Amino acid sequence: MPALPVSRPDERLATELRLPLALASQYLFFLSRRPISRSNRHYLERRLAGIKSLCEPLAACGEPALEALVRKIGRLQPASFARLAPGLQLGLLPWMERVRRLPEEVVVLDGPPAPGALAETRRVLVVFGPGIGIGDEIIFFPLPRWLRGSCPRLSELDVLSGYDGLWQEVAGVDRAGRWKNHREILGALRGEAPHDGYDLVLFADFETPDLYRALCAERPAFRYVELSLGSRSAFVLEPGGDALHRVHHVTPYFENYYAACHHLLRSLGLAVREGERFESLSGRPAGESGDGDGTFRIFVSPFTSKYEPSLAYWSRLLAELAAEGGPRPLRFVIDPGVGRASERMARALERSAAARLPAGVTAGLAGEDGRRRLSLPAVLRLLASCRAVVCADSYAAHAAPHFGCLTLVVAQEGLEPWRVPSDRSFYFRAEDPVDEVAAAMHEVLRSAAADPGSAEAERALFTRAEERLLEACERLAARLEDGGDGNAASLVGLHSRFVAAQALVVGALGRGRHDGSALFRDTAYRPLPAAVPERPGGGLAPGGETYLRDQLERWRNTNLQKYLSLSLGRRPPQGAPEERP
Repeated sequence: MPALPVSRPDERLATELRLPLALASQYLFFLSRRPISRSNRHYLERRLAGIKSLCEPLAACGEPALEALVRKIGRLQPASFARLAPGLQLGLLPWMERVRRLPEEVVVLDGPPAPGALAETRRVLVVFGPGIGIGDEIIFFPLPRWLRGSCPRLSELDVLSGYDGLWQEVAGVDRAGRWKNHREILGALRGEAPHDGYDLVLFADFETPDLYRALCAERPAFRYVELSLGSRSAFVLEPGGDALHRVHHVTPYFENYYAACHHLLRSLGLAVREGERFESLSGRPAGESGDGDGTFRIFVSPFTSKYEPSLAYWSRLLAELAAEGGPRPLRFVIDPGVGRASERMARALERSAAARLPAGVTAGLAGEDGRRRLSLPAVLRLLASCRAVVCADSYAAHAAPHFGCLTLVVAQEGLEPWRVPSDRSFYFRAEDPVDEVAAAMHEVLRSAAADPGSAEAERALFTRAEERLLEACERLAARLEDGGDGNAASLVGLHSRFVAAQALVVGALGRGRHDGSALFRDTAYRPLPAAVPERPGGGLAPGGETYLRDQLERWRNTNLQKYLSLSLGRRPPQGAPEERP
């Protein structure tokens, strides 16, 4: 009979090493697979410096093999990172196998904590991880308000982010700090001073950190919630570390990250109200952008963190937008970015645009006090003075709706889950001809700038069928926002009217003056399914309301629905127009 395997002493990893090792290994992996543009090179430099800060708590581990890996991590540089990262990850893999083992005494429960589990929370620390971008972090702006609405005894809510100044004007936040490296994150997750005394620590990232496995061994005295926006999942570790709840996104619904995030928070017991998505800034109410001098300012940001912008494309786009007419005087305020490469591109765009713009239209780089590279708070202040934003699919697309800006986003295919569900955010395919994109953008700008009842606004009007669709959509949204109002039959009826109106409008799309417009190439428009999950005796089946929410969310995030809301929703009340062909 073969001998039973005997556990070697080194298979047990010291508790104090688990969390720093998990932070180092996980975020080396995330950083190695993330595409980083030249204009975003600073991101790689800062994240590498952050990971290297973990060498100190890992250095005295007493394990020669691990100490050798730690020394290699300490020598990482941006130029060598791509070459050395795969070997480091392979070397750390055996150690991570031990980190991932949950203590035997931890009970894993499928599903969220019991309703009201967070109600007694008094002090909250929200920490955003190193793998989340600015735009993804902005998705969480309503979180403090929803936490306060769900925790009546909450007296203190602090935020720790990797981006300086991002949270300083967000309503519901008492203190907004910035972590400088991963060692500070480690201290915050352990409840070390100055981040001690919290009874709820919520760690959010786009990636899936899996830090809860290491934290289980430390048995924290506070409740720990770990959210992953990318995997649409959450883990809740109860105080003392004896029970772990896991909430996985297993439905086919809520592919959009805004919808998925809010659905996940709702499942954890937070009072999520979709109408508050873009009402999170305490400094200035949304919709009051502009500085009163009559100039229609458009903030232009061609940069993304992953891809390089095309100077030829953006130069022509601005020239085509200006040539179409529209509001005058008009000024393009060009984002200089955060590095030398982006500033060079922005200056070239400024020169190219200035040579092609007609009278009444100007272009210039944004800047303050003679500095061209703007801080994040400076960019946010600048957005408050702009009426519109034309940008790549980047943080500007997520920030602009919070300032009431009309937002026109040029996005590559494959980024659809990041589309912002604001009535004033429109998406255009980067693969379409630039002149067609400019014409479609101008259609939106003209409609937004027109005075209600004017000839410009009248030209933007649709038929009576579109008015019925807008009304049906708004009524269904209002009923779902109120939790269905306890009347399932009424909810089914509202949904039926919405689907019928949507089918009529989509069936007519492509005929008439909007035939082939780039404005309506944002998605494949087709009639929505009319079937509703119902009980045999009537009313919604379990999960039916979730299905309706998802169906409505998808439709409300289309350019067509937003254009209807923009054009028809701001018209003054009057008699219904005659039916038009």
